[in-house]
Amino acid sequence: MREIEILHEVYSQTYDVMIDDASLRSDVEGFEALRGSYRLRREPSAYSVKLINNSWPGLEEKFEKLGFSVLAPNCFCEI
Repeated sequence: MREIEILHEVYSQTYDVMIDDASLRSDVEGFEALRGSYRLRREPSAYSVKLINNSWPGLEEKFEKLGFSVLAPNCFCEI
């Protein structure tokens, strides 16, 4: 798996933009109603990422720049 795929996989677990995209495309006229009733979504800072066997230099820093908390590989915390 490439680094960008890892970033995408984790980020898409916090917010799937394709759901909102499909809703908007199916009812463009209903934009205001859609905008007023978005699903609950949290900022990346509400999530923690635990990188195990990370072979990508700088990946931890990229997650932190996106706003995620990065846990140590040996952390036994509940996520």
